[in-house]
Amino acid sequence: AKVEINGSYEGTSTAQDAKIYRNAVVDEVTGKVTYGAWSTGNWGPFTTPTIDGYTPTIASIATKPVTYGTDPESVDITYTPNAQTTNIIYKDEDGQTIKTDKVDGKTDETVKVDSIIPAGWKLVDGQDVPETVKFGPNGHPDIPVVIEHKTITVTPETPEDKIPTGKVPGNPNKTYPSMETLTKTPTRTINVTKPDGTKITKTQKVDFTRTATFDEITGEVVYSDWTFKESNAKDPAKSQWDAYIPQAISGYTMHIEQKVGDKTTAINSIDAAEVTEATSDVTITVTYVAINPGGNSDDTDHTIPEEPIKPDDHKPEVP
Repeated sequence: AKVEINGSYEGTSTAQDAKIYRNAVVDEVTGKVTYGAWSTGNWGPFTTPTIDGYTPTIASIATKPVTYGTDPESVDITYTPNAQTTNIIYKDEDGQTIKTDKVDGKTDETVKVDSIIPAGWKLVDGQDVPETVKFGPNGHPDIPVVIEHKTITVTPETPEDKIPTGKVPGNPNKTYPSMETLTKTPTRTINVTKPDGTKITKTQKVDFTRTATFDEITGEVVYSDWTFKESNAKDPAKSQWDAYIPQAISGYTMHIEQKVGDKTTAINSIDAAEVTEATSDVTITVTYVAINPGGNSDDTDHTIPEEPIKPDDHKPEVP
């Protein structure tokens, strides 16, 4: 019998011989030879060798009687590689199975892995999905791959069409919430009206930013802490509104009012103020009232100035 494995011959052929015979009687006077009947024999039995991962076309050959006139026989035995299966198993960091992709092949075969990471997930650092799998005699063990939620971080510079909206990729039953603002610019506006009607506006700004991180599985949005970016103060690295001194005009009394929200208060000066993301916008109005010859202004309803209001006294709630 010849053994053929996956298209190539392995080992040696096994030959089985069956010996049969007959008797011959010779007459010593006449020299005549008389032959007796042939004996019988047999081939086998034969058990096909086991090769891990392969199945032979013939597992065994039974004993076969051999008589005179039996023709020689040749039996070819081939081995077929067994079907093999393994799995690419995607698990989260808690060990929960998220997705399983089956990979089919045969013994001693290298197959390409066609597996896609589940939507909304990404590989944990140090993890990868093999490009190919080679099956051995006993197949291939399952391949675990650890994954984690994919996230998208949005900054104030992110183009609008890149901001996640609509269905959550890893959970289409959920919808992303609308993103809250990522910028805040507390502003103090100083409006000066001079006696001749000339108007001057001074705008003082401080910029704050934060980021938003979208989770592609839960749909949650997590915001970073607010961070000071810049200001238009004399020193742009300072989070403040600079002091401002309106021009003193001879013959006129200066009136300064500060408005924060719905509250307006008279103040004595426009001082420098530290600004945070929670600081409310402030509007300051500076006007001039003529002084009468007697030394008094013509504003008989002048309000006695109070202490300056700090901008942070009217902080809104920070989301």
